[in-house]
Order: sequence, then C-alpha cells, then structure tokens
Amino acid sequence: MDRTNQRIGILYLVLTILLFSTFEVTSKFLSPYMGPTQITFYRFFIGGLILLPFALLQIRKKKVKLTALDFAKFSVLGIVNIVISMGLIQLGLVYTNASVCAVLFSINPLFVMFFARIMLDEKITITKVIGLLLGVIGIVTLFIDSISKKTSTVFGLVLILVSSICFAFYTVLGKKIITNKIDSLIVTTFSFLIGSVVLIPIQVGMNISLLPDVSKVIPELLYMSIIVTGLAYVTYFEGLSRLEAGAGSMLYFAKPALASILATCLLHENLSLNLVFGIVIIAFGIFIAQSKLQGNNFLKNKDKGL
Repeated sequence: MDRTNQRIGILYLVLTILLFSTFEVTSKFLSPYMGPTQITFYRFFIGGLILLPFALLQIRKKKVKLTALDFAKFSVLGIVNIVISMGLIQLGLVYTNASVCAVLFSINPLFVMFFARIMLDEKITITKVIGLLLGVIGIVTLFIDSISKKTSTVFGLVLILVSSICFAFYTVLGKKIITNKIDSLIVTTFSFLIGSVVLIPIQVGMNISLLPDVSKVIPELLYMSIIVTGLAYVTYFEGLSRLEAGAGSMLYFAKPALASILATCLLHENLSLNLVFGIVIIAFGIFIAQSKLQGNNFLKNKDKGL
C-alpha cells in the first residue's frame, strides 16, 4: 500500500478522532433540552441535508447512476448506525458519564477486527493483537472503576457496549460498500438521510415530539450535526479507505483520553487515578501497534530493495 496514501489516511482519522471526542460532551449539553432519539434524529438529518448538495455535485461530476440496490445498502447502513448504534449510545449517555461512555465505546476496534476478518478477509496480525489487548486492559480498568464508584449503571454500560458492536459492523460494512464510483461522501449522505427518516415513525410511535424547543442550544446542535456528524463521518471513511479497517480503527483508542479531558474541563467530571492509568495503557497500546506496523512496512520495503 502506498505510504503517502497511508499517511493521508492516518491524518484523516486523527481529525476524525478529534471531532468524535467532542460528541459525549456536546450530547451532555443537549440532553436537558432534547431526548436521546430527538438528538439522534436532528444531528443526522441536519448533517445529511448539509452534505446533500455536495453529494449531488459529486454524483453529477462522476456521472454516478444509483440503483435500487445502492439505496438498499444505504438503508442498511443508516439503520445499523443511526437507528441502532447511535440511538443506543445516546440512550446510554443518560445512565453514564461522558468519559466512561467514550472509553467503553472505544472498544469497537476489537469488533472491527472480528468483522473485517469475516467480511473483508483482513489478517489479524500479532502486532494488532498486542495493541488491542493493551487497549482492552485499559478499558476494563476504567469499566471496573466506574461501577465501583457508581458513576455509571450496568444498564447504561451494556447499551454502549452493544452500540460499539453495531458501530464496528457499520464501519466494516461501509468500507465494503464504498468504491471509486460511490465514494464516502455519497454513502454517508444518503445513509444519514434514510436512517434519520426511519426515526420519524419510531418517534411518533413512542409519542416523542418531533419539534423540541432547542432555542437555547442551537449552536451546540448545529456543531453536533454539521461538524461532529457530517464532516467527521466523511473524514472517517476517507481515512479507512486508505487503510485496513482494523488498522485504521486502532487510532480510535485515542478517543477516551481526549473525551475524558474535555469532560473534566467542560463538565467537571472527576479525572480519577484509575482513569488516567487506563488512558496511559491505551495510549501505550497505540504506540506499540503503530510502531510495529511501521517496522514491518520498513522490512518489507528493505527486502524489495527500496
């Protein structure tokens, strides 16, 4: 794989993680004024509408002809990600604090490795396993800490764990669907719109208002919809398109540290020693995985005489 392309992919993913790390904190600001389903609907519906003109321009530029099968794939992506994964994490945030949610959701690379092995036939290397195991140790440490200190409920943690599994499936499925013809912008836009529209009858059936009073949190809602949702998902798949799904998702272990720092500064959540310890282990796992991967690439290039 072209090394320049790999570097660009990593830069895309770093930007994605920076944006994704603000999700939990922004959600906490929105939650007093909007319910979990309302937040999920508006962030993806607005995000999809913002991206739509650019997606249509891309379709026209590339002369893409979308088929019924393409829209069926967009629908599956939208339901898995928006209705199920993001719906569950938004509900889980009601029963957990922002930092714990960010840490537990970051375990999704474990499941990405599993789904990528089955769906994309990607190899699970020893270096990936070592890095992921270190990440899991850090996550388990924080999991136990949150239960013992009662900062989260078991119900909330289970919701976020299931959300993480669904997001991993969405990640691999999205990578499988994205091609040179139908790029990440097109896939992201239509999956957002279809997934958010599916939430409308669900909200009606649950007697949830489609028009909550958001006058006091308009900046937060627009930031969540346009930046954290629209822009970040495009950079996410642009990054993964240049890397293996499993290797690319390794960078997701950086999210707990960033999200925890933001939660401490903006929400005044306690940054315990166990939290710091878990984050350090996770960061060390990233360092080992990435340095080993680079070392392997160097050896391969050396063997080829490059």
